[in-house]
Amino acid sequence: PSTLFNQHVESFQGYRFAIGRVDDDYDESPWVISASSGWNLTRWSAMNGGVIVAENYQAASIRSSLVPLPDLTVSSQISTSQDTKDSLQGQKYRLDANYNLPFSLGLTTSLTRSD
Repeated sequence: PSTLFNQHVESFQGYRFAIGRVDDDYDESPWVISASSGWNLTRWSAMNGGVIVAENYQAASIRSSLVPLPDLTVSSQISTSQDTKDSLQGQKYRLDANYNLPFSLGLTTSLTRSD
């Protein structure tokens, strides 16, 4: 059955890096650098994270995923960002649960808190 495909977490392969310049209708065009990666801890658990850095902006996020039961996936994520130009900062905490039901149906719930 198709539920067998959800019995392990996503697979991560290597690091990802990017560098570029914002090209939009804004007054400024800052350089932006991003980096991310992921690690499979076991067949049933993984972690991944990433950062974005610009002249006046920094952000980071980390996510963990776990498959405690064959049809259940649970993940949590913590993200933070800081805008030094406008003196703004914030955090976001998220918890997700996905359960595969019969007949190709699924049940998903998510809790999120932002500061």
